[in-house]
Amino acid sequence: MSLDLIIEREIRRMTRQKLMESNTYGFPQGKVDSGKVVLGGEGGNWGGSMDRALEILNIVRNCKGSDSVVSSQKRTREKTTSGNVSDHYIGNLSAYAVDIPAKGDSGDKLLACIMKKWNNGSNSDYKGGKWLNINKDGYRYQFGWRVKGHFDHIHVGVKKKGGKILKNFKIDKPKNTKDEDDFTLDNLFKIAKNSSSNVISSLKKIFNDLV
Repeated sequence: MSLDLIIEREIRRMTRQKLMESNTYGFPQGKVDSGKVVLGGEGGNWGGSMDRALEILNIVRNCKGSDSVVSSQKRTREKTTSGNVSDHYIGNLSAYAVDIPAKGDSGDKLLACIMKKWNNGSNSDYKGGKWLNINKDGYRYQFGWRVKGHFDHIHVGVKKKGGKILKNFKIDKPKNTKDEDDFTLDNLFKIAKNSSSNVISSLKKIFNDLV
């Protein structure tokens, strides 16, 4: 058996194992740029950042009493408005972000509810107007409300410390089957193997850390 096949088999095994440990909180799953939960990245759950971001999204659901609480999750756009690599970006393999629709006073009240219920209410004094970064259990949490580009939604990004990034990582839309547009593990391997870039080599290095 070739080294590529051995590595692919092990990545699949570890990813399935990690996905069984992940919690999507019942939110619907979909493809990149769909606004739905996207499985993938390191360990199949973006290095554990997905579970933590969705935990906050679940708090939002309880605050609002509704499941319609998110407008964006993982996406293909790489950079933020400030030029940094976004936690939303699919090549940010150990990060995950959610955008929560909000507006005006109701957004202020929603943020207050989030801060009260999350992290034992230790950041309940955060009212927005600036970025808030919190390091907790090996992850960086970032909240943004009433800052540039974030007046119609509350941004929550989570990134595992030491996480890896594949820059300029593109997912080419398949030509034949519509279902293959989803960001599945199978399609990741298809894209990686057919890519002119060194994606498969990068994936080997990333998942070698998990063995």
